Amino acid sequence: MLIKIFGTVFSKTFAAVANFLIVILTAKYLGAGARGEIALVVLSVSIVALFQAIIGGSALTFFAANHSLKRLLTIALSWSFVLGVIVSFVLGYFELIQPDLLVELLLISIPQGVVLIFQSVLIGRKGIIEYNVLEFTRSATLVGTICLVLLGFGKEDLSWIYAAYITANLATVGFGTYFMWQLPRVESDTLIIPLSKKMVRFGIQVQLNNIAQMFNYRFVYFVIEKWKGLEVLGVFSVAISIAEILWIISKSIATYQTAILVNLTDRLKQATNTVAFSKMSLAFTSIALVVLLLIPESFFVLVFGDEFAYIKQINFYFAPAILFLSFFGILNHYFYSIDRNSINIYAALVGNVLTLVSAFFLIDNYNLEGAALTYSIANVGMLIFLVVKFLAISGLKLNDFSPKKSDFQKFKTLLSGGR
Repeated sequence: MLIKIFGTVFSKTFAAVANFLIVILTAKYLGAGARGEIALVVLSVSIVALFQAIIGGSALTFFAANHSLKRLLTIALSWSFVLGVIVSFVLGYFELIQPDLLVELLLISIPQGVVLIFQSVLIGRKGIIEYNVLEFTRSATLVGTICLVLLGFGKEDLSWIYAAYITANLATVGFGTYFMWQLPRVESDTLIIPLSKKMVRFGIQVQLNNIAQMFNYRFVYFVIEKWKGLEVLGVFSVAISIAEILWIISKSIATYQTAILVNLTDRLKQATNTVAFSKMSLAFTSIALVVLLLIPESFFVLVFGDEFAYIKQINFYFAPAILFLSFFGILNHYFYSIDRNSINIYAALVGNVLTLVSAFFLIDNYNLEGAALTYSIANVGMLIFLVVKFLAISGLKLNDFSPKKSDFQKFKTLLSGGR
């Protein structure tokens, strides 16, 4: 179990470091404009993946243990390909991505959807080690290829960067295909059509929340690109990439939190543990945030280039969003763990409204500071909604979230596996 846990932490941390290294390299060697275009393509791939994951994500994991692998893969691969093509063309039609990037979007998103399917099956079949191998393979191949392209061959053409994404996904598909072949066969009487309906029904409920959250996190990208241009988006996307490194703290704590809560039947313990985890997440994230805000402007210039000196100022406006999300993520996982995901969906919708209203006003009037404040406003709105619902369901008081001397002992108990 420890090997699997360590492997998961290592693969996710490696992926985060690899992605950040890619941000550094592409920003420094290609400039803010190219960085903005890459951010837009990666965002579009993420949007396509949200729809591919309706069947290829949590639903596939849920049904993987007790159903025929052949039927599951037939359903999931067909869905992933069809939705990948449809959503890509919709993004191109509404010019949310430049039409001349449509081919790159398809070539990246289709194999990446296959990787998602393989990883979802492996989780459902308890193939955690194999899951981590795929995670590591994709990240290592991607960052290795981009380093080779930029540092080895000196190619400063974006087509080479997109080729690196395609290569990484195809290499991972190769490993994933081998793992699928090695899995034991499970027979099931459920036919493809009834099984497809069950998977769609299950997946839509899960993905509604993810899609709404994606809107909150990335809608401002499209507004910045349309109103301010790709270079400005490039600078902002680097600031977001830095913030997402800090969010690894809350995401890791939330993952551990979920593992504990889903194995508890005592609702009071679930709630009190959630309060403890929220304090832990806020405390550790605050420490990391202080370190980030102390980094001098010259560091960002040295690492990313002169165009990115503005990142330090953006970080100050973005700081509240980082703290709010570190708290929000813990409550979000609480409702998921007690099977009240509809509350998370409503919270995300609150964020959608706040994001939509704030983005058009703040970005137009306050540029990137306004974009950063849009995140903060949306996150505080969602957090307030979840706190109110949490207190109503758990019976706890707002004062329970205040720091106490006993928190350190509670942290120690939880981290040691206690409840």
